[in-house]
Amino acid sequence: MTEKQAKLLAYPFTADEIEWRVLLTTKDKSKGQVAAYIDSRAIQKRLDDVLGRENWKNHFITMPGNSNSTTAHICEISIYYPDRQEWITKSDGAGSTDIEPIKGGLSNAFKRAASIWNIGRYLYELPGIWAMLKDGKYIDPAEKPKLTKHYNQFVNQYLKAQQAAEQKRDSAQTVSPSISASSAATPPASGRFQSSAAQPDTYRIAQLNRTQGTHPNTLVVLQSPAGEKVTGFIKGQPSLQVGQNLHSLKIVAKDDPVAGKYNIIESYEAAA
Repeated sequence: MTEKQAKLLAYPFTADEIEWRVLLTTKDKSKGQVAAYIDSRAIQKRLDDVLGRENWKNHFITMPGNSNSTTAHICEISIYYPDRQEWITKSDGAGSTDIEPIKGGLSNAFKRAASIWNIGRYLYELPGIWAMLKDGKYIDPAEKPKLTKHYNQFVNQYLKAQQAAEQKRDSAQTVSPSISASSAATPPASGRFQSSAAQPDTYRIAQLNRTQGTHPNTLVVLQSPAGEKVTGFIKGQPSLQVGQNLHSLKIVAKDDPVAGKYNIIESYEAAA
């Protein structure tokens, strides 16, 4: 998943995609405090549209209890990262609901797992609003324009705040022009390369971890003569071994908003 895709997943839904439910009512049940939520189908569509149907999957685990209140449903949502050739999974859970216990529990678990991927998470910041009720429990259809206005105003403010935060972050990350090209190209102490240029130093393989599956890859821990360690992924399972020296490495630093920072070793030369 790219940074652009992560932003698209997190982008607010349109007002037409938002559902509303009653949280509590007045004593006479003429009014209710309502909250916005996203239907599971809207989340599925967002995942399909942004990632493609083949690049995400979900899995459910149910842990039965003695009653609905003690039964737990866990949903795992996995997203495929092509550059790392691996699936990354995040999960969350929910209990069974009073109405349609299993279906409701699975749906809530799916929506909570989606929130871990930042889909619809912004809705937790949406202030509650009171609306007139019909028959003491349903939102009066005449209240829809008011709810839509309330939601759209919040989204506009939210997007402006997000844009301001991004501009502030980008400004803080701007490299001063006074920094020389040679010092800017020096790898930091953390062992993460800042450019994709070929690295001239020789590194010894300190550790190897090969993963199996449809898209196998190899996690390599390299150590320089000075003792600096660099970790990176190599696609596939090359014939390498611990203690072997690599040189002329081309390492690309990645910074994913979900997976974090990691390195891809695109090319290298192995000593015999």
